[in-house]
Amino acid sequence: MMDASIPDTANLTDTDIVIHAQNLDVFYGDFKAVRGVTMDILKKRVTAFIGPLAVVKLLFSAALIALMI
Repeated sequence: MMDASIPDTANLTDTDIVIHAQNLDVFYGDFKAVRGVTMDILKKRVTAFIGPLAVVKLLFSAALIALMI
C-alpha cells in the first residue's frame, strides 16, 4: 500500500507539474553552488529543500524564482 502523502509519479500529468528543473546548475560568481539538479515541483504539494548549507538552498530557490519571472 502506498503512503497517501507521496504522489504516484507514474500517473502525473503536465498539469500536476508546476516547475520542472532538469540538470540545473547555479553559479555564485565563478563558483558552481548547485550541480545538475533535476526535480519536479507539483501543484498542491509542499516541497522542501534539505541540505547542510543554507546558501545553496537559497541560490537554488532564487534561480527557480528568476526563471518564473
